[in-house]
Amino acid sequence: MKLGNLIQYLLVIFLSLIIYLFCAFFDVNTSYPIIGLEVLLIVLLSLGLVYISRLGYDLEIYSIYIVLAVLLLTFWYHYALIVMISLISMAIMVCIKKITNNEFDYENII
Repeated sequence: MKLGNLIQYLLVIFLSLIIYLFCAFFDVNTSYPIIGLEVLLIVLLSLGLVYISRLGYDLEIYSIYIVLAVLLLTFWYHYALIVMISLISMAIMVCIKKITNNEFDYENII
């Protein structure tokens, strides 16, 4: 495992946990119980998302996560929120990576 992969795994998990804890602590209804199952589910969904997207199946895994979030939204809102949080955190990390590693910055260098 490369160090870049490990750092991306950890950053996506950390960002997902921060977003989930932010939603849990600042909810007016306190309807987000912070239990070990949901935190473990965030970690596993984030790891799966990063691992499969690192293999090159970005469009497929994003589509699967969106469909899964919509299906879960009809029955269990909390689990749909967890899927959406992992998807949003991965999208944030991809955007940051594309901003910092822009290949068009160097095309005019002689």
